[in-house]
Amino acid sequence: MSEYESVQRGALKLKGVKKKKKKRSKGEKKSSEVEKVEEEQPAIGESLEATRDTRTEAEKRFEKVQEERERARIEKAAKMTYRDQVEGFNKKLAAEPEHFDLPKVSHTK
Repeated sequence: MSEYESVQRGALKLKGVKKKKKKRSKGEKKSSEVEKVEEEQPAIGESLEATRDTRTEAEKRFEKVQEERERARIEKAAKMTYRDQVEGFNKKLAAEPEHFDLPKVSHTK
């Protein structure tokens, strides 16, 4: 291990490259107190901007259709029990040619 004792550890230090440090201003403490007060009492203008919808009509219709499709998909999945799903899968396999033959799934073992 004596061979490795003289090895420099840590990050490489490049010549001419200095690490930038963040400068703190003296007024940081005061500004944080002001922000706390503003968070407690939001301005009237900010509440109006939050309720304004910036989406286009096409985006609204798209999201509405997506929600309807997802709701329909969930309802369809909720209607079928596991046994119904297995029977439907077996019927689908029976209708396919033998080239795509898969072993049938049994719901009871």
